[in-house]
Amino acid sequence: MALITYPRTEKELFTADTWTDALLVGMGDVLIIVTSAAGWAGILTVQSRVGSTGVWDYMGQINESGAKVLEMPVSGRQIRVGFKPGEYTSGIATVKVAQG
Repeated sequence: MALITYPRTEKELFTADTWTDALLVGMGDVLIIVTSAAGWAGILTVQSRVGSTGVWDYMGQINESGAKVLEMPVSGRQIRVGFKPGEYTSGIATVKVAQG
């Protein structure tokens, strides 16, 4: 039996203008999990784009630890999560993005 792996990325974010690696996703649910050992403050922005050179589109914001499920209506989009300039306050947010 073959092991099935799903696209995923994880990164600790602790400064403004930092992002998870862009993750190419297909149509369906994308899970975003934000955790922190000591807490964090700020606004995380969720963005997506078509292909690897397109303009990043706004998909939503996250301002607390927890899990969020996004529905991707089409395949072939990249997704990332991060602190835009001026939206990081303090702490370390560990962000996991996965599909599957």
